[in-house]
Amino acid sequence: MEFKGTKGEWKVEQETGYDCDVVYEGGEICWLGLSDASHKEQKANAKLIAAAPELLKELQKIKLDIDLGVISVRKSSPIYQGIVRAINKALN
Repeated sequence: MEFKGTKGEWKVEQETGYDCDVVYEGGEICWLGLSDASHKEQKANAKLIAAAPELLKELQKIKLDIDLGVISVRKSSPIYQGIVRAINKALN
């Protein structure tokens, strides 16, 4: 399965005129943290969202290495099952 979201590098920036953080990709706003959450919490959320595409890509690489036997982990193990769940949650 392939990630169908916005491609490219995501980063967190402070948007002028807003008291929140914005996740950008190629200059486009992907998320605007307007909520009742504190600024600190919004910034933490934005950082996690910005890291999500890279985290997904790395989990997919780890899963492939396990599937190919490069990394020795049983497919019935909690680690492997957690990787599969996380990938499926992101893609489905």
